[in-house]
Amino acid sequence: MNKLFLILFVFTISLFAHNIKEENKTVNIAFGFDKQPFIFGKDMLKGIEPDLLKEAFEYVGYKINAVRMTKNDLEKALIENPTIDAVSTISANNHEFYYSDDFTVYENYAITRKIDNIKIDSIDDLQKINFISWKNSFNDLGKRFYELFNPIDGISKNFYHDGKIQSEDVKKFFSKEVDAILIDKTIFNWYKNLYKNNNEYEFHKIFPNKKVYPVTFKSKELRDIFNIGLRHIKQTGRYQEIIDFYQTQKVIKLKTYVDVLADISSKYLYLNEYDELKNIIKYYFNDDSIVSIQINNLNKDIVNITKKDLSNSSYFKKNIFYKNTDNLMMVGTIKVYYVNDIGKDRYKLDKLIPSLEKLEKLNQNDLEIISNMYSKYNLLKFYKKTIKTCVGPNWLPFEKITQDGDYIGIIAQYNKLIAKKTDLKFEYKYMDSIQQSYEYLKNNKCDIIMADIATSEIKKEFLATKPYYIAQRAFVTHKDTPWVSDLSFLLKHNKKVGVVKDSPASKILKKLYKDKIDLIPFVDTKSGLKAVSSKEIIAFVNIMPTLAYTIQENLFTDIKIAGYLEQDIPLSIILNKKNIQILPILNKAIDDISQEEKANIFNKWIRVSFEEKVNYFYLQIAVLIIILIILIAIYINRLLKKRIQIEVQKNQEQQKLILQQSRLAQMGEMISMIAHQWRQPLNSLSVLNQSIVLKYKRNKLTDELIDYFNENSKKQIQNMSKTIDDFRDFFKPEKEKTIFCVNDVISSTLEMVEPIFIKDNINIIFDNNKKYNSIGFPNEVGQVFLNIVNNAKDALIENNIDIKNIQIEILKDKENVIITIQDNAGGIPDDIIDKIFDPYFSTKLEKDGTGLGLYMSKMIIEDHCNGKITVTNTKEGAMFKVALKASNE
Repeated sequence: MNKLFLILFVFTISLFAHNIKEENKTVNIAFGFDKQPFIFGKDMLKGIEPDLLKEAFEYVGYKINAVRMTKNDLEKALIENPTIDAVSTISANNHEFYYSDDFTVYENYAITRKIDNIKIDSIDDLQKINFISWKNSFNDLGKRFYELFNPIDGISKNFYHDGKIQSEDVKKFFSKEVDAILIDKTIFNWYKNLYKNNNEYEFHKIFPNKKVYPVTFKSKELRDIFNIGLRHIKQTGRYQEIIDFYQTQKVIKLKTYVDVLADISSKYLYLNEYDELKNIIKYYFNDDSIVSIQINNLNKDIVNITKKDLSNSSYFKKNIFYKNTDNLMMVGTIKVYYVNDIGKDRYKLDKLIPSLEKLEKLNQNDLEIISNMYSKYNLLKFYKKTIKTCVGPNWLPFEKITQDGDYIGIIAQYNKLIAKKTDLKFEYKYMDSIQQSYEYLKNNKCDIIMADIATSEIKKEFLATKPYYIAQRAFVTHKDTPWVSDLSFLLKHNKKVGVVKDSPASKILKKLYKDKIDLIPFVDTKSGLKAVSSKEIIAFVNIMPTLAYTIQENLFTDIKIAGYLEQDIPLSIILNKKNIQILPILNKAIDDISQEEKANIFNKWIRVSFEEKVNYFYLQIAVLIIILIILIAIYINRLLKKRIQIEVQKNQEQQKLILQQSRLAQMGEMISMIAHQWRQPLNSLSVLNQSIVLKYKRNKLTDELIDYFNENSKKQIQNMSKTIDDFRDFFKPEKEKTIFCVNDVISSTLEMVEPIFIKDNINIIFDNNKKYNSIGFPNEVGQVFLNIVNNAKDALIENNIDIKNIQIEILKDKENVIITIQDNAGGIPDDIIDKIFDPYFSTKLEKDGTGLGLYMSKMIIEDHCNGKITVTNTKEGAMFKVALKASNE
């Protein structure tokens, strides 16, 4: 009987599922954003959650339509958005909705670096360290965590850093900006593998229970239908297969493959060049892992190639965007089906993505587009072809092939750096001349020339990389030659000037002077320098490193570096046009060469410095003028010294007077604040007193009431006394600088003004997450902050701002702690903003403004604390920036 019942139940469920399949409905499901590997970014619906939902619903004949939302919007989606049918992975805490079987499981840990040896046995232990967690996690991790770390009134909220994007949170932990991270174990291991981080970490299990999330539905019927599909993929093992697939990291390679195809397709879709796109995509459809590629232009399929049945496959779907100038526009979508198999030979990038050699039959324009994409995704290492390099005759220190076949010189060092950064292989061919190098390049016997000027004539016939070496041009003369400042002087007076035949320097000189000069060509630099030494020519022009190296190697002691030419020589790699696919490879490698690497190459080959001849007549004149100026300055200095002493004394007396006036003004403010803070306790005492008198008159005065009066009146008086102490300490002058916490000074200041600001409905937003120390006078600095926030309060009230905000932030650079105080009162008028730090300048004279507050603030910050205070206007209002010297203690 039981068996019969079971058979009937299975049959009924199967029939129910079959009937559902016939309906072929679509379910609108809301997902969150980037939470890899559970869900990827905005433009691609992929991850553990969407894959599980897709396959569960497909089993019962439904398709899913994804709607992306923030976490806060997800919580409200089913209530506020009538088009949403279900929400993925939110807590089951609303009895109006229907929840599926267990869908996803999160296992949160506190994770630390093993080398730090940090002990965490409970949530309370997090109070000892700085840690980061996902956004608003204080709402997700239980009552005790909320009590300690909620950002409003958490006991230890300063230790907690509320994250924004989880990938960035993990990077902060990996870069040691925080001591620990709270995160799901699966997510952490995903990023650890993604960023190739091999460090060891400790997993502290301080959250005892795994967090199990359902899918939340509006409809009970739809929930029950989904549960049928979910149970099916769990029973068949497909549920675990999907999770295992994301744990292998192979999905990243597939994602890269889809990203490359989408980026390559974007331009062709935008330009409606569909035939070219179809031809290109065929090259990317050779690996057995890929079952189908489907690309559409939002109206129809442009590419649709399929190898076999799609039933045992999953897919990536991505929107395709094209950036036209500054506008990003959607031009299509791509869907790539792949086999459900995570075998070791699956999803290898070098099999999925063809190397550039295999694409050589494509036209130059297509190759250039694809090469740029490969450069963007760091796929250029797939290029395996050996690059034939033409090397001219001895051109040291730049390049030379030795008798042993070694390629040496500055250019050779750059070549080796490029080879190391790209995995490219080079072979070198000796050429008799630069002309022969270009003949070989033109006839495809060579692929590149490592160094030449990419002139417009060369670019007509060949390709060129961006310049990677800027060579300074110089000219030499004989030591006996009178001082020459400009080469053009020699050329205009028909003096003989030598150059190396067909060298970069000769090309530029011919272009500059055209037929006006007769340059003397030489075979190489050495023969040109010999002609200068023997006075056959008056000067010889070449690149500075070549001149320096040749003079040093051949001991030309009678030659001097006479001057430099304004126009430098940029050297690029020259390619024949058939090698366009390696142009972005070379350009990317050039971009990756650091200044330090460039300096090391130069210093290895150029070790000599030259003392230039100068015109000593002009030098003597210059020295005499300098001596005369010094004598005049000494005389004037003596006349001014006494005047300065008198003015300094006057200024000191004025500063004392200003300081006294400022203190009197601040005392007035202090009394006003004390009076305001006393108003509440005085009112309470008055009520207590009236109550006692009333009870006495009615003969209802008891011992309990007397005790109550005594206890509460003491409490109010103690509060009043504490207020006096707080203000006295705040305004107490300090004699010596001390190390102090800037956050604490700001907090103390805000506590004093809080009652007044609450009365005036002013919100103070203070980002007080991380502590920063400075050295100086904390009470004086507190008075500066008090002055600024009081001015902001007055401006907000005067301008009748509806929602009054003052925002305070603290940042730190290498040397300073920087505090910004910004209001939304509309700003300071442009015609007075430069005057507000002047003494006696005030916009509040009719309100008894002294004009001393900001002047004294500037004195305190800049004269007493060696800091800086500035003010600027933003879109919202005025922003004061205070920079104080940071202390690492």
